[in-house]
Amino acid sequence: MVMCTFDRAKSKMKSRHGILSFSLTGIVPAVIALMSGCGSGYVSYTEAQSQSSAGEQSSLPIKIRHLSADSTAVIGGIKSEEIYFAPSPNHQGLRCEIECEVLIREKTGTTIKATHQVLQMNRESLSLPFVAFRLVFPISYGEYELEIKATDLNSKRIFRTVTKCTKDPANTGSETTVRLNNQWMAFPNCPVGSELEVAMGSEVVNVTYFSQIPLPPAPFSAEKPSFPATWKSETTNSMDAQKGIAKVSVGLKGLFLFKSNEKPESVEMALATAPHFPEIRKIEELILSVRYIMTKAEFDEIISSKDVKKRLDSFWISNAGSKEKARSMIRTYYNRVITANKMFTCHKEGWQTDRGMIFIVLGPPVNIQSDATGETWAYPRSGLPGNDAFRFNRMQLPYDDNYFELKRSADFKPIWMANVESWRSGRTN
Repeated sequence: MVMCTFDRAKSKMKSRHGILSFSLTGIVPAVIALMSGCGSGYVSYTEAQSQSSAGEQSSLPIKIRHLSADSTAVIGGIKSEEIYFAPSPNHQGLRCEIECEVLIREKTGTTIKATHQVLQMNRESLSLPFVAFRLVFPISYGEYELEIKATDLNSKRIFRTVTKCTKDPANTGSETTVRLNNQWMAFPNCPVGSELEVAMGSEVVNVTYFSQIPLPPAPFSAEKPSFPATWKSETTNSMDAQKGIAKVSVGLKGLFLFKSNEKPESVEMALATAPHFPEIRKIEELILSVRYIMTKAEFDEIISSKDVKKRLDSFWISNAGSKEKARSMIRTYYNRVITANKMFTCHKEGWQTDRGMIFIVLGPPVNIQSDATGETWAYPRSGLPGNDAFRFNRMQLPYDDNYFELKRSADFKPIWMANVESWRSGRTN
């Protein structure tokens, strides 16, 4: 049985299925009721980072924009749920203090520049569920390694990203930005219905919308993941930018790419997600995200069924062997989907990425090694000494600084097939 040639898994489910309610018969409602607190038997993704990075355990989403020949900016952000808000000295509510820093290293490894700032914000003043920062620093054309750190001075927790940076005339020009509620859009996604302010340095902004985002190829496939340039777009519109700013309403779920009319290589993005994201609540979300352990025939049968909820129940029960075991498997699987959405979302939802695919099916790695070009995840070999190492390379895309691509290998087929078969035999990994 082949369970690893992933198609684009286009959703054929209609909105009539709605949000799962607790009145449904069967076991799938347990996904909603028991969505948190599942145990996987492994350390979590964050814990694996911590063990490998001397306490600097939390990754930091960033955007790098080269403003001019001698000026570059970094935009970063931390979710408010990860920040410790302490009572302010004057007892005027709760306040956070975030120290933000950029270290710039040349190819030789020599640190040539550093810049930093300290943000102080009251919790009551936050209009969005994150704190964003922007640092501007002078560098000329060349190749660099950037280390971006944000330290929560209340909890001493460190958020850190190290990445390669190549600056040349082709990727340098007027500043392009996307703002949400008058704040830098530090994270790639925003809720459906958001009103964005897009500045592309031109009087006209071209907006391309993609509703269908393909799943990644299997980890042992010779095929590589595709990019938006090859996807089928739903619409492409041109919008006038008043005083350099185009106001865009993202009323549909999917990927929006914004391009400058005068400089097409300048691209920004926004991924419009459901209001409940990173959680999954709708039946189509539950079905699409379980595609990794389904055969194509099973997937097609479910989405064409007259009662997709009942058919999804049957899939889990038949593989688990009992309703009780199915509940446990559902809880584990979909909690991993939510974690992938939280940790790996970029121009795709986290569960649709290479890291999300591996994390969901294989579970959290036992160890993560991070460097300026990517991450290496280690998984133990069943019954054999040593680990299988999955290398994810950070891709330099003009619109996405947080996308990692798996270095695929035919050697991954045994561990992948074993883990898929484990799910299909009623065992979680």
